[in-house]
Amino acid sequence: MLEFLEDIRAICIDDDPGDLELLRRYLARATQLSVDYCGFTNVPDAVREMELGERFDVAIVDYHLGAETGIEALEALRAIDPGLPAIMLTGRSDDKVVGLMVRSGVGDFFMKDKLNAEGLQRSVLNVASEGRLKRELEEQRLDLKEAVEKLRVREQENSSFYHVVSHELKTPLTAISEFISITLDGLGGDLTDDQKDYLGVAHKNCLHLKEMLNDLIDVSRIETGKLRIEGKPMDVERWIRDTTPIFERQAKEADLGLVVNTEADLPEVLGDENRLLQVLNNLLCNAVKFTPAGGQITVTTKTHPEDPSMLAVSVTDTGCGIKPKHKDKVFERLYQARESDTTINGGLGLGLNLCKGLVESHGGTLWVESEPGNGSCFTFTIPLAVNSTTSQSPA
Repeated sequence: MLEFLEDIRAICIDDDPGDLELLRRYLARATQLSVDYCGFTNVPDAVREMELGERFDVAIVDYHLGAETGIEALEALRAIDPGLPAIMLTGRSDDKVVGLMVRSGVGDFFMKDKLNAEGLQRSVLNVASEGRLKRELEEQRLDLKEAVEKLRVREQENSSFYHVVSHELKTPLTAISEFISITLDGLGGDLTDDQKDYLGVAHKNCLHLKEMLNDLIDVSRIETGKLRIEGKPMDVERWIRDTTPIFERQAKEADLGLVVNTEADLPEVLGDENRLLQVLNNLLCNAVKFTPAGGQITVTTKTHPEDPSMLAVSVTDTGCGIKPKHKDKVFERLYQARESDTTINGGLGLGLNLCKGLVESHGGTLWVESEPGNGSCFTFTIPLAVNSTTSQSPA
């Protein structure tokens, strides 16, 4: 403690000038610390001193101050400096007075007839040091709170920026895509084969960019609570059957096997078919992207074994897997864009973050089990319709 605090400013209040002088002498004898003593025989003078902007490390206050008590005096001082540490002196032993002092946050107290220079110096050093440490911790807490609030505001600004920019970009992008389509259809004149190939590449990239902008808009809606989830009872078997052709085509183009395992007699779930298709499509696209040709992707739907109120949908691949250091981070927004590792690189890094937000908007959970070289299994849950309700957020 001596290394932490060596110079101390003390404000003392005692209506007996002789006792004030005794305090000054006791503190002046200190050899291991320097005490800047400031004494007053009444509370108003001490308050005026603090109102002038003077700061003190400790207050030493007599409990009996005529018409006022030391507790009241301390309250007046702390109205100016709420964190002011205090030591209180009393002329008689009284359990009630001791209780009042403890409840008022007094750091230490002494019976006047037992007060000595060594004990007072030690108490002043300990109480003032602890008080200064509390002040610094409080200042750090307030600084941290301010920093967190700034980050929250910046995050909101970023989300708003993404949303606005995405909407602004969609209009010209749609126009470009439409004119490319018109040109490819020959409505603008005959094209050579090379021109058709070039325009085809441009059109494909326009569609890809449009998908990314849509993801960006959806992520912004989720973060701002403006995403609408149309939760309705869904027949899972029919939903999987209707969407399987889309997945089969993607897998075939990548020379991958696709297996769909659906548990028989599954109950209905409460969900938004289009949004859940968006989740499944994102997970399948990742599986296709990171699974070498000749591998296999498996889509499984079954009642969650540990929670019968939920349906579990899994997309398992035989791809490269995910390193342990990335498993907890792959669901963060823009994480892929910040990483160079090939196991997670590609795109804006919005897909899994969007999937997580969409699943959680349904009241479910999304997680991954993976080992490098042994593929990955992404699983998300959806509440069963029979005992679930899904809230809808305004658009």
